[in-house]
Amino acid sequence: MDLGGTASIAAAAAVVGAGLGAFGAVRAAKNTGNSQRRSQHEHWRRQTRADAYAQFVNATEELAPVMSALVRMEDSAPADLPERAAEARRLMSALAKANNAVALAGPDSVAAEAMSVARAYGLTLRGTLVRLGLEQARRGDPPPSAHWPSLSHFRELARAALDDPDGALEQQP
Repeated sequence: MDLGGTASIAAAAAVVGAGLGAFGAVRAAKNTGNSQRRSQHEHWRRQTRADAYAQFVNATEELAPVMSALVRMEDSAPADLPERAAEARRLMSALAKANNAVALAGPDSVAAEAMSVARAYGLTLRGTLVRLGLEQARRGDPPPSAHWPSLSHFRELARAALDDPDGALEQQP
């Protein structure tokens, strides 16, 4: 083989090597970009969930004392009962909106617990307003209750969801 042939082979090898190097660099940049995009999405998801969970807890804690006062009222209620009932309805509406935010943020286990808490507050409010004569009883209404679930289980699930880097809670039925 002459010197020109060897130079041609070396040049071809250099071109192939440069092409493979460029392909590897592009591939590595793409992998880095995908990893960064995934990391940013996970951060956004955690923040969205944290905001939704905090909104739900705050709405529940704001409603709780108002509900407690309504539930403790006797049938002969004070003159400001309509205002108190209106405040309870307004706060219940805020809790329903916060519950919707949790339902969107997920995961399903946390959303189901939030729904359970919101439903219990709603049923308690409804039963209390019927008892106090501010709403008419409807067929199928559950009996009034002065008991609603605590937020402790919701908080446990929410905390677990925020601390779940592998998304294990997402796969739960």
